Amino acid sequence: MRLGTIDLSLKPQKPKLSICKPNRVKIGELTEAYNIKHDVFLGKVSELSFTIPYLVEDKHELVGNPNIDKLKDRYLIKLELGNLIEWYIINDVTDSSDETKDDKNVHCYSLAWQLNDKLIRGLEETSVNATSILNTALLGSTWGIGYIDSDFDIRFRSFEVSESTVLDFIFQVADTFATVVEFNTVNRSVSLKKEESIGTNKGLRLSYGKYLQTLSRQSNSDEMVTRFHVFGNENLSIQNLNMTGTTFLENFSYFLYPFKMDENENIISHSYYMSDNLCKAQIKYQDLIVARKPTFKSYLTQLEQHQTTLFTKETEMTTLQNELNIIEDKIYIAKGMEEDTSTLDAQKTTKNNEIANKQTEINNVKAQITTVNNNISALRAEIAVENNFTVDEIKERNDFIIEKTWQDDNFIDEQDLYDEAIRRFEELKAPKTTFNIDIINFLNVIEEQRNWNKLSIGDTVTINYELLGVNITAKIIEIHFDYESDNISLTISNTADILDEATKLAKKIYDSYSTSTSLDMSKYKWNESAKKMGEVNEIINSEWDATKREISAGVNNSISISGRGIVITNPDDPLKQLIAQSGVLALTMDGGNTWKTAIKPDKIVAEVVMGKLITGVNLVIENQSGTYTIDGNGFNITRSDDKVKIGINVSDGIKIQAKDVYGQWKDKFYADTNGNLTFSGTLSGADGTFSGTVSAGKIIGGTMEATDITGGSINIGNGNFTVNSSGEMVAKSGEFSGTIIGSIIKSSDKNTSLTINAGSMKVESSLGAYVTVSPNGIVGYDNQGAQKYSMDANLVTSTALATVNKNVYLGTLQGGEVRVVDAFGLPSDGAVGSYSYRNLRCRDVISHGNIEAEYIASKGALIAGGDLVVTGDIFANQGAVATQTWVQQQGYSTGISSSPVFNSVTADIFYGREGGSLAMGWDGQQFFQSTTIYNRTYSSDANIYITSFGTLGRSTSASKYKLNIEEYNVSKSKNILDLTPKTWFDKTATEQYAEYLTKISPVDIEGNPVEPQEVPEMIDIPYMETHTGLIAEDVEAVGLSEFVTYGAPDENGNREVEGLEYSRLWVLLIPLVKEQQTKIEELEQRLIALEG
Repeated sequence: MRLGTIDLSLKPQKPKLSICKPNRVKIGELTEAYNIKHDVFLGKVSELSFTIPYLVEDKHELVGNPNIDKLKDRYLIKLELGNLIEWYIINDVTDSSDETKDDKNVHCYSLAWQLNDKLIRGLEETSVNATSILNTALLGSTWGIGYIDSDFDIRFRSFEVSESTVLDFIFQVADTFATVVEFNTVNRSVSLKKEESIGTNKGLRLSYGKYLQTLSRQSNSDEMVTRFHVFGNENLSIQNLNMTGTTFLENFSYFLYPFKMDENENIISHSYYMSDNLCKAQIKYQDLIVARKPTFKSYLTQLEQHQTTLFTKETEMTTLQNELNIIEDKIYIAKGMEEDTSTLDAQKTTKNNEIANKQTEINNVKAQITTVNNNISALRAEIAVENNFTVDEIKERNDFIIEKTWQDDNFIDEQDLYDEAIRRFEELKAPKTTFNIDIINFLNVIEEQRNWNKLSIGDTVTINYELLGVNITAKIIEIHFDYESDNISLTISNTADILDEATKLAKKIYDSYSTSTSLDMSKYKWNESAKKMGEVNEIINSEWDATKREISAGVNNSISISGRGIVITNPDDPLKQLIAQSGVLALTMDGGNTWKTAIKPDKIVAEVVMGKLITGVNLVIENQSGTYTIDGNGFNITRSDDKVKIGINVSDGIKIQAKDVYGQWKDKFYADTNGNLTFSGTLSGADGTFSGTVSAGKIIGGTMEATDITGGSINIGNGNFTVNSSGEMVAKSGEFSGTIIGSIIKSSDKNTSLTINAGSMKVESSLGAYVTVSPNGIVGYDNQGAQKYSMDANLVTSTALATVNKNVYLGTLQGGEVRVVDAFGLPSDGAVGSYSYRNLRCRDVISHGNIEAEYIASKGALIAGGDLVVTGDIFANQGAVATQTWVQQQGYSTGISSSPVFNSVTADIFYGREGGSLAMGWDGQQFFQSTTIYNRTYSSDANIYITSFGTLGRSTSASKYKLNIEEYNVSKSKNILDLTPKTWFDKTATEQYAEYLTKISPVDIEGNPVEPQEVPEMIDIPYMETHTGLIAEDVEAVGLSEFVTYGAPDENGNREVEGLEYSRLWVLLIPLVKEQQTKIEELEQRLIALEG
């Protein structure tokens, strides 16, 4: 079909509805349905509604509609629209009646509505990615995961749900990960995609006079924010990552626009809202923030390094103090038993010295941390608002501060919270603009078929309405199809204005905010694991984290009693405190910032519990690796993912278990109380002794010694050495220093095999042909078992070749070859036999010493069905090499070759059947000529290509012959307009024509005519013809070198311009034609509007 042609065979797409049972078995088609409305939403559940009459016409009579009784609640409706198939579930059926008709109205939701029937209760997940939480949500339903963007699997969030439907929870997951949900109702799958990856810009344009019927634009500033407060789980903030040290982000770009000034601060354009002085101050402030970002990042990196070092030093200090406590305990016991403690006292002195040195190291690191913190405080003071704005500017700036708080308890990581806050703030920093548009249903207009595939949910369209000043690109977030009225309603959001380059630059300059720093630092995880870490960690990090008290009174401020409780402070170290209140005794080492040791009525909470004896009924220890339990059933360790556990008890012995795919525990390693050991894996060891029988499918590692090995087979080195149950041994390689004794010895590879059996040897190819060697000689057979040749001590016989003395006689060749590796000599009688099909033959009997022998030798041997391979020389009996020479007016002659005679054309000619020929020769230049090729014609495009080395090849264009296919940079297409066609004479043809004129009208050195020379008949007599086209160097000069062909590289690697790919140049016109077509359509619409 030509460009712009309407395909009348295409039909407008109409929705086809079918009734199906819940198992998708079709029970009826709703061809009578009308008032069909189809609502599609981006990231939400789509809807479908329609009406069917109670009475339908059948053979010109009204009869009861059989589909009325088939439409039941929760039955399925299959919607087919072109290639689109969607499944819906009926959720509402309403009967309506008036004076003219009785109808049944049906409303359906997308099949994803089934997930609204499932509940999630008591869900609590910590630090999980999108795939993990979605798998958990869909567990127990018939739905699965489709596609999840990989970015959402490297982000981790926490979820806590008391009760929710699965559908609502999926939308909560999508909101938390900032993704869009897609439901595939055909295969029941849920996908999570980035909004920008859904839909494309297919070039659909809506404007007055083109599809657009009505347009409304709503700008809502209620949700607009310029100061965005951000908090996560347990009031986690972005304060540490924010350069200003605040818990909020700021952006005043909306109120700054379109202020612009030059390098000398001369104002070019004013803000719509802010004064010029405030705009200048705000821009300088933003420049200061940007300039200080590298310094701030450096401080944070230093701080992180020092904190890591401090943690290491304090851990080492704890170890030293524990070692000192152990020494002191030993001294205490020794003294009680009246033993000598001098050695222990010396150990204690050494350990105290180590502790003192370690404390010095800790103090040094803390001093470094203090220095960095002071630097950060100084930087934050430098960029503080009050130090960069005047009082009047601060007052005016305050009018533009619009504050909102966003808190999401699913965020437990500072950096994740910061990144998500930036993304959400981007959507809120300007008033939200929404467009509602009604367009004609061009899907029903046959002339608009080129745009039928350009309207899909999530696609980007261009809307132009000059009267309202609307010129935007926007993403479609809702489509409402009304097939009865042929109307389509679109809801557009997240719009982007189409601006000129200057305006874009201005917005970009001022579209920055003071806390846009993105830092590359390790994530502070708060020791949170992928699962809940247990109640102990909860109390330490949650229950006591917020307990900060200010209690003052008492003697020397060491003891304070008030309505808040009793506080005891160490007078030597005021940071160490004990507080008693509300039935809790709590201790702190940092002045109340953290309370990590507590005694409650029902438990003791501490980071470290030390003692010689712990007595209790049950003991449970939890950390990020798993749970350790000691109770009446023994000792059990369970991994954090609840998939592997180890158990030890006096009844069962020792067990290692793992869950199978069905969630059932299976024994992987088991040692019972009788000493029996059972395991399902591999036993590896360097050495060992077994007094009984060892039965195993595979033994790996170490050395095994045994008098007898009983088994089905031996396999060493994965098949390198094998012995089967029949005693057959196979070794892929090796050396044998002794004697090999065996009735049969075999050796083989993929092409041949060797068998030695009872004094004979057989060599067989993979194709079936073989040779036997025995004391009787050598015999060769083909793949059918027929003998082809044999050789013993006296005679060599063959059905193909026999030799006697120095002469060669050619026998019958059965489709094979004659290979002459040195010289081919004729016997004394000079005769070569003539043979038939697939044999060597010559034209006639050759008798040496005459011209005929030379002629026939020049013709060569003809092979019918075989090959003649000559690697040496072919000689006639007299030793002359025969050639064939074409001489003027004489035709072909034969003789011993010499240099070409004057006025002659020499050629090597290959003859085919029916007079066909192929010639390669010299006529002053090398040439290649074939009347056979010239006389064979086709109506196809040229497809022969000659490389810079003269190699012929077939030019192809199918994708199977190509690699790395990419779209061409169409921006270069207009370069073709810089080319100028030119005319010329062919250089070679001109030289040949001059030579031709010289030969037919020669003159001597003085210009006098002389006798004309004879012109060879074989020469193509040229003519002076003018050619029109392009010059390859001109094409290269305008930047289109990809359409130029080049010769072979010279010694410096340079390639000379040779030709031009005319057959490809036309592709440059495609984008130009598209652009012209678009402009034609726009002009036509404008003409229609003007004429209307």
